Amino acid sequence: MILTTNSEKETQAIAHWMAQNLAPQAIALVGTLGMGKTCFAKGFLEALGIDPDSVSSPTFAIVHEYDTEPTVLHLDLYRLEPDDLPNLALDERIDEQVEDDGGFVLVEWANKHPELLPTNTLWLSFSLTEQGRQITVDGPHSVLAQIQTWSHQQ
Repeated sequence: MILTTNSEKETQAIAHWMAQNLAPQAIALVGTLGMGKTCFAKGFLEALGIDPDSVSSPTFAIVHEYDTEPTVLHLDLYRLEPDDLPNLALDERIDEQVEDDGGFVLVEWANKHPELLPTNTLWLSFSLTEQGRQITVDGPHSVLAQIQTWSHQQ
């Protein structure tokens, strides 16, 4: 499924809807620099009560935690090398966040280490086309059906 947005506001509106309507899960954010991954995260967290100006990509911190309802872990895998992964136990942390704590996980640059994510992860791939910014959505059929229903109402 492909969603098209023409502004940061539209990208954030999609994120708002997902934060308010989807069950807690891992959401992979993929795309080159400047494609909208952090913009999406800002909109997602704003929908849960976080000031979007306080949201940044955790490129150097690797993980930002947000005490929202439900809670959100925001990760950035851009700088991580395969040798870094065993010491960080991010796969365990992601599973715990979703399965045990009932929270969301937003993972920027998830394509660098897809093995860290659960098999039922929602994948959002951001790209720029002549029609605007496109978000290619892939994941569990039930989640895609929810998004499809919402997108047809827009």
